[in-house]
Parts: sequence; structure tokens; C-alpha cells
Amino acid sequence: MLGVIVVALALVAVAHGAGKALTLTGPRSNKLGTTFTYDIAGSAVGGADYLVGWEQLHPRSGCANTYAAESTRMFLPSMYDIALETARPVTPNSSFSTVAHFNAVNPGEHGLCVYLISVETGDTYAHVAAWWTNHG
Repeated sequence: MLGVIVVALALVAVAHGAGKALTLTGPRSNKLGTTFTYDIAGSAVGGADYLVGWEQLHPRSGCANTYAAESTRMFLPSMYDIALETARPVTPNSSFSTVAHFNAVNPGEHGLCVYLISVETGDTYAHVAAWWTNHG
């Protein structure tokens, strides 16, 4: 039964960027005190060789369109309240998948902003976002 509920509440978000595959799959709603995951999958295209993602504890203006713009928000924690969640290399021109683990500790709306980038140049090849609510 729990599996049916999770599937029914699952959110699939598809990346921005023509022809670039990056997806997030996970719940849209979580009960406080529970653990949950988001599956991150895609294909490392072009010069992309790294996957990085942040949790935003407050949606504010949503996820930035580029890794460079989102990473500058790390220096404004009182405004964006974001935390590094996922950072790992990916093999260029191949598929990848990973799982981001969360604990529903803070109530309210939260988000996950994920970027497929080149470590050498900092260029963003794809980005995707998903939002959920933690409730009592």
C-alpha cells in the first residue's frame, strides 16, 4: 500500500535544455519525521562531467537557471537557506543515476536544484528542479 501511495505522489521533473536528459523522481509531500529519496538520472552530454545539487529550504525565487548563479546563493544562507546535497563526477557521453536522501525535519516547502556541468568551464549543460512540502 505504501508503494502505491509513493508512486501516486511521485513527481517527475525533466531538465531544461534542448536534447539534454536529466530527471528527478520523488514525492511531492512528506510527513515530518520520515525519510525519503529523490532519484536523479540522466545522460552526460557534451562536455558535462559533474552532477551537483542543492536543497533549498525556502523556495524564494526557485532554482537558478545555471550552476554559476545557483552556487553564488551558497554565500547568502540567511536569504536562500540552501545546503549542498549531491556532488559527484559523471562519465561524459554516458548514462548515470544516483539517489539523494532526505529527512523531513523542517516543515514547509522545499526544493532540489540539480545541475549537470563541466568542472573545467563551469558551464551548465542541463538543470532540473523539484519541489515538495513537509507537513505534520
